[in-house]
Amino acid sequence: MSAEGQAAPWVLRRWQAEALPVVMEAVRSGKAPVVSAFMGSGKSVLVAELVRRAAVHAAARADGGRGVGVVVAAPRAGLVRQLAETIRRGCAGVVGAGWSGAVGTWYEGAKEGGCGVVVTTYQSLGTLTEEWRRTGRRAALLVCDEAHATEAAGVREAIRGLEALGSDGGRERRLYRVGVTATPYRSSSGERLSLWDEIVYRYGWRQGLADGVIVPWRQVCWEGDGEVTDATQVDAICVEMLRRHGVYPALSSSDSIADAQAFAGLLCAAGIPAAAVHSEMPRREQDARIAAVRRGDLRVIVHVSMLAEGADFPWLRSLLLRRQVRARVRFVQEVGRVLRADEGKTEGVILDPFDLLGTLGLSHADALGAALDGGGEGGDGGAEEEVEGDVEEGEGGKRGASVVRRAVKRRPVGGWLTEVCGLLEEHGLTGLPASRAMPATQRQVEVIGRMIGFVRWLPHERARERLREWVKSGKVARLNRREAGDVISILKWLADRSERARAYMARTRDYAGAARLFQWPDVTLPESVPALEEEMEKVRKRAKSA
Repeated sequence: MSAEGQAAPWVLRRWQAEALPVVMEAVRSGKAPVVSAFMGSGKSVLVAELVRRAAVHAAARADGGRGVGVVVAAPRAGLVRQLAETIRRGCAGVVGAGWSGAVGTWYEGAKEGGCGVVVTTYQSLGTLTEEWRRTGRRAALLVCDEAHATEAAGVREAIRGLEALGSDGGRERRLYRVGVTATPYRSSSGERLSLWDEIVYRYGWRQGLADGVIVPWRQVCWEGDGEVTDATQVDAICVEMLRRHGVYPALSSSDSIADAQAFAGLLCAAGIPAAAVHSEMPRREQDARIAAVRRGDLRVIVHVSMLAEGADFPWLRSLLLRRQVRARVRFVQEVGRVLRADEGKTEGVILDPFDLLGTLGLSHADALGAALDGGGEGGDGGAEEEVEGDVEEGEGGKRGASVVRRAVKRRPVGGWLTEVCGLLEEHGLTGLPASRAMPATQRQVEVIGRMIGFVRWLPHERARERLREWVKSGKVARLNRREAGDVISILKWLADRSERARAYMARTRDYAGAARLFQWPDVTLPESVPALEEEMEKVRKRAKSA
């Protein structure tokens, strides 16, 4: 896989340049390595550079690589098209006696199996194998993008078939394999992918943030009162959030094609130029509308689950999470679209009227960062097994159109608890609870009651007294499930962190000495706990009667 004398059309990022020789050495040693890099870090260019070097090597052979090809597989047709275009750039300068120099695709409606490099969907990998068997070709290298998708039974079988093409008169010619993914494990139990030997290089979101590969993000929640479920009112809230907090160009999600078109029309009527983009629209029209948003002729793209995987729009400045998302991986992929760095871009703004980040436990930077890395509590949420072409959830009135959307206000108490948990999480000091806007469960109330004694280690007296009073008066039951989970998370961290201090106090009854043993992190916590809504109502009534 030498690339001497044939230069690449790009300058690799630092992490890509570091990963490349590690991967190549693993391949030479007979391993099937995986590179784990967070969503949006530039895995496509790494794939393209690996393919380019393999093409250079094939072209340098005496037969010019005749009859030998490279296969790149990805889950979705949109990602196949993107990868093919990037690889074409890389292979444009590769020349050799028998090297075709062509990069083709292989999926429904776009089958170019005779090219030197073929990019295919996992769904179509089996038919490509059959075509190569018929024409007497074999693959020297297989690169699997989103390699977690190779766990599907049909994909494993297709890859085994591709390997079998290497048989030559009883002599086996190895099919070298390389995988790249942000989600190297299929579940929270850490199950290893069966077709791969080891993760040879990791590139995480913190490194990406430090390198300027991604930008920091800011979540903006709805500032109204209570919950709103009426679709018309929710859309009015979304329009107002875009008007007040949106940074353009912006991306908005939707439930269906009709919903996307209706919301785009609503935005236009409100003076915010917008257009819908969906899979039933000709590719040329999709590209034209996306280009118009990038130029500034339009301000907002309203899409229908099309841009979750493989889309590369670093110029997006804000994301409106208007569509409820059940799949955590799909949600994180969509959020990742607005975090990619671009010239002059300092942050990604996430407009979140339903507090979806909170609902999925991703409000804190480390939680969303872990999800971008493909980890965090709950693993990758099942690492989408779906590899069936370019069918999108929610399109054409499929799932999602019947989802009831609720605009949810983040209460002051919830904001305070989130801030405390966020500070602890930034220091790696506490795990994140599952978050919901529903009322606290009886079990949560009981757990808080049993653990409230640990609040003594909270550094501010006013905060300690407020939390104790909530438990004593029964007001803790008026927290919602997310807020109660945050309280439990804080108390659990206090209990775990104060173990030495509590043991010392049990022996000596020296509270002051025990407090000195407690190592509180070097952070400044907010001191005053905001009042619950019920408490504020009493204050308003007293002021009114006075």
